[in-house]
Amino acid sequence: MALTLAELRLTVRRRITDTDNGIFASDNAELDEIIALSVAEFSTYRPHLTTTTVTTVVDTLEYSLPDTCVIVNEVLDSDLAAVTGWRHDDQYLIFDAVDEVAVYTVKYGAVHALTSSSYTTISSRHKDDVCDLAEARCLEILRDDMAKRQKFMDTQVRIEHPFGVSEFRKRSSFLRNSVQVRLNRFFGSLG
Repeated sequence: MALTLAELRLTVRRRITDTDNGIFASDNAELDEIIALSVAEFSTYRPHLTTTTVTTVVDTLEYSLPDTCVIVNEVLDSDLAAVTGWRHDDQYLIFDAVDEVAVYTVKYGAVHALTSSSYTTISSRHKDDVCDLAEARCLEILRDDMAKRQKFMDTQVRIEHPFGVSEFRKRSSFLRNSVQVRLNRFFGSLG
């Protein structure tokens, strides 16, 4: 089953003991941005696999890719034969000479969808990965923002589990490294 933004938001708030919305604004905009950045980072490890089509133009080799494209897996012509090409920024260069209008199928990995009103394209089995990355980002913000850090420290004292400032960097690094190890273990970085 896929995750929702609300589910991710609640999990991240619980992890950083911000259930009363005291550290990150209660309108959720700031936390949603942190989660969106974490989803984009997660997508470099496990992109959402999707397809699109590109209609070629005679004597044109360069074609735009969708904004969400992380990696091009394969480009196929109408006979389902692989087309030789190369990705450059947000463009895909087709090396085969295009002497007629044709439709190519592009199979690519994209950044996972994240909207407030629906499910994401991220499987629930990757909830910890996305939440670990979001928690790491939150800790990095807390490390650098004194007002937020003080609110966080006050919360930690209330629950009798103090979290020293020097621990922010260590915990953030640990979370990021844990995600990298888990996601690279069996499939490589884009498996």
